Amino acid sequence: MGNVKTGQLDMGIKQQFASNYLDNKEECRRCWARNFCGGGCHANNYFRHGDISRPHEISCAMHKKRIEGAIYLDLQKRLGAR
Repeated sequence: MGNVKTGQLDMGIKQQFASNYLDNKEECRRCWARNFCGGGCHANNYFRHGDISRPHEISCAMHKKRIEGAIYLDLQKRLGAR
């Protein structure tokens, strides 16, 4: 976002990060897991698409599977405790 040696900030990059939230992303607005991931990793998004606000599809799919697994294990734990 800038240069740590000179203290200069690139305000354009700062604004990109500040305006990058879930309601601005079409893919995220439609996703059931959006509140679990927050839009994914900015670095993955950038290196895949050249845009921090466009989610990386493979990362999204993997994250959804991890969330599904966590929900399943939590339910098993809760049901097994009865």
